[in-house]
Formats: sequence, structure tokens, C-alpha cells
Amino acid sequence: MVMEQDWVPSSAEPSGQFGPPVTHFKARMLKQSSEKDVASGWAQNPHQFHDGSSGLYIKFCFEDLTVIETTEPYEFPTLEFDIAYSEPSKSRGANAWEFLSASLRQFFPDVDGPISKLPGKIQEWKKMPHEVRRTTGKLNEDGTQEWGPKILSFWEVVAVDGVAVGGQSVGEKASSAGVATAETNALAVEIEFNMLQHLADLFDGHTIAEFNTALVASPVVKAQKGNTPGKESILELNLQDKLLDAIWAAKIVERQHDGTYKKIV
Repeated sequence: MVMEQDWVPSSAEPSGQFGPPVTHFKARMLKQSSEKDVASGWAQNPHQFHDGSSGLYIKFCFEDLTVIETTEPYEFPTLEFDIAYSEPSKSRGANAWEFLSASLRQFFPDVDGPISKLPGKIQEWKKMPHEVRRTTGKLNEDGTQEWGPKILSFWEVVAVDGVAVGGQSVGEKASSAGVATAETNALAVEIEFNMLQHLADLFDGHTIAEFNTALVASPVVKAQKGNTPGKESILELNLQDKLLDAIWAAKIVERQHDGTYKKIV
């Protein structure tokens, strides 16, 4: 594609809408495909960009759409959007592809190319805020572009029907089906009542993936230590995939039809 000689990429603040207004949805993925960017001559630059992207976009197509959050009315039953691909071996991270990939690794930790597992499945996607480095639109004293932190939203997969965080199929473990065992009952008893209430609060209205994010960020959880001999901390239990077992056994939350959990008072 031939570019006009006097055209220069702008560093101004965004003022338009790119892609659909939907920011949180649940739907069945039809397919995903790759295509070179043909809308922008700038992206046809043969060199890799600093974030590893190279003008290659992945198009995602969905049907049976349920809109959960949107910036403006969206009445269509299907949804399509593109995400710029960044080659992991050349990427520094902090880009759209890595944020999506990180969310997928929660569900398919041992799968190479987990996106191939998504077509045909009902799944939930949400735009999540992340701090990234971007140009500020200003120049440094030496004439170079000034860079600084900026909060932007990127797509993440927050739930996949039939797949739990860690890659196990729902129902593969007794705890996944909500069946308490002697071990999970013992774990539930060991967790203090106030902590169980806090875990229920973190879970209330959220999916498992969202709960895990809130858990590691919680000051209450981070401050709790497993100092008692033989007693593990909440974070240690979570790393060992034992925490959800204990929560199911304690019966402090219940699953809703949309994949979120509700606190049981």
C-alpha cells in the first residue's frame, strides 16, 4: 500500500471509537483467523514494533451473544473484532496479545496454542484495565518522544464453559461438582470464620478468574500468614489448588447461571 508522503502518525489523545462498543460479553466463538492489516500502510512496515507486533491481526467471531456491559446500545446477535498479534519471542509484553494470552494460560496451562480450544465453546470476555507505557504526545528536551504510564483496557477471557482455572474440566474433581470430601471439610474448618467471610465477599458477583485476581490483590489475604505449624496460608492453599475445594466445602458461595458466584448469607 502506498502512503502519502506528507502523512505522519499522530500522537494525539484518541477521540474516536475503534471496534464494537461492547466491553463485556458472553457468547459462543465461531472461529478465529489471522489476516494482515490492509487498512493502515503504517502497519505494513516490515520491521517488528517494540511490542513484538508486525501488522498481523487475529479476528475473533462470536454468535449467541449476551451483552453484559457496553458503552452504547448493541442489539446484534453476533460480534467480531481484531486483536493485534505480538510474537512472544520478540515481545516485551504489556500488549493486547500478551494480556489475552495470560488470561488463556489460566484455563489451558499445558496447551500450546490454547486459542485453538476456544471455537465452539461458550465463553466470557471482558476488557480489563492495565498500566502500559505509551507516548504522551510531548517531546523531551532532546527532541525525542516522551513516554509514560497510561491505563488502557484490553480483552481477557474470564470464563470458559466446561473448563476451570488450571485446565481441569468442570466436574473432573469432586470439588468442581460441589461435592465435599473429608479433606476439603477439614480445610474449611481450619480457615478462620472472618477469613471465610472475606473470601465470600471477594467471590460475590464474580467468576473464578475474577476471584483469583481479587484474591492475590487483597491486603487482608496478603497480610494473613500461615505461621501455625502445619497450617498453610490462604495464598499457599490457592497455589496448591486446595482453596476452591475448601470454599465449596464451606458452602459460602453458590454458582449463578451466568458463571458468577453469589455469597450465601
